[in-house]
Amino acid sequence: MAIMTDSYSPELLSSLTESLELATNCVPSIEALQPPSDGLSLFDVKNELLLSYVQNLVFLILFKLRNYTSSDNEDGSDTQISHDDIVKNLVSLRLYLEKG
Repeated sequence: MAIMTDSYSPELLSSLTESLELATNCVPSIEALQPPSDGLSLFDVKNELLLSYVQNLVFLILFKLRNYTSSDNEDGSDTQISHDDIVKNLVSLRLYLEKG
């Protein structure tokens, strides 16, 4: 695995900062994000499901990049998340998205 050198750090930091500023400018104000008075719409539910699906997909990618295994749990707790658990969650979220 390649290690990032210090020469890339300022460029990466400035790129990330610029991206965050652009994203912040595009986000609507909190007043515009009020839920409808008659409850949640199907559109809102599907948006939340899609967001959850993307978050879980990113988590799976990070999980694979860091190469976690169930034997890496050093503190002895049984709360270690397995690759299969993440994939099962992704499959169920995908099913909800397609059926909804």
